[in-house]
Amino acid sequence: MTSQLYLKIDSVNRTNYSTTNAGQFTIPLQQTISGRWSLKQAFVPVSNFNVSPTCNRIPFSESGTAKVAILTPGYYTSVNDLMKEVALQMTATSGVSTFTVTQSALPLRITISSTQAFSLQFGSDSANSAAPILGFLPVDTAPATSQLATNISNLALVRSFNIAINNLTGFQDTKGSSCSFIVPILGNTGSMTVYEPPQWYQQTIEFAHPLNVLNIKVSDDNNNALDLSTDWYLILAQI
Repeated sequence: MTSQLYLKIDSVNRTNYSTTNAGQFTIPLQQTISGRWSLKQAFVPVSNFNVSPTCNRIPFSESGTAKVAILTPGYYTSVNDLMKEVALQMTATSGVSTFTVTQSALPLRITISSTQAFSLQFGSDSANSAAPILGFLPVDTAPATSQLATNISNLALVRSFNIAINNLTGFQDTKGSSCSFIVPILGNTGSMTVYEPPQWYQQTIEFAHPLNVLNIKVSDDNNNALDLSTDWYLILAQI
């Protein structure tokens, strides 16, 4: 009886370790692999920034002048930290107004206020928008001295690690983005995600031809590669 073969894919063994990121890399294999494999376990520390360069721009207009405040990428552990950063960067970018940011008791929506009228331009300038994090819709607002978010703030925009191996598709979303495996994030920034797919929800991948090099990419739901700050691994089992 032949025992089942397992493969551990560990980012620590990637090519050019010192100059690459654990979110996108190439890893060589000592032996070629082929056929169908299932995901048995994923161990992925939640090490990506929850405010990253893909979601840190606040475009706004004062007196007809377009401006863009840039939030500092990093780990934001509370909405209070986020609100302080928004006020700091919008005030610095404005140069003429003082901004304050508050949060209502319920339903926990953010209000951005200024000493003079301004409008948010999340509709006309949507690139790398901070609107989802702050709870604003992707629309331009009318000029006013305060702007109230429609939704609550969300520091957990990245809800899963979407892992692509050699661009093989196991999942595809309604926007057309695809990946090989989806690993749900089960904790906050700084925690560990240990995921083992249940028997009734197996995730599989098929290598149609023998391979000895794997190209790995971990992305968010917008197919942006995640900048992971520590190593992680997958364990696959041959079917």
